[in-house]
Amino acid sequence: PSPVDTSSSVWVNAVLVRPEYRRRGLAPRLLLEAEGVSRERGLNALFAYTARPALYTRLGWDRVRRDADGHGVMARWLSSLVG
Repeated sequence: PSPVDTSSSVWVNAVLVRPEYRRRGLAPRLLLEAEGVSRERGLNALFAYTARPALYTRLGWDRVRRDADGHGVMARWLSSLVG
């Protein structure tokens, strides 16, 4: 059984920024906005499956699984009761 109640969490499916808008801090801003909305709605955690775990780590996410190809499952714990 999972230690996290996934009924009160959400998966970030993708964070995409068009090439001409990259390197402007938009991806982190999108993730921080998702975090804020999730907190407002009382969610406990955000999860993402990503090929770019460093982006999430810089924003305080934890890697909860790493695949052989370098992809990982990342978690951002929003409640002090989990994580």
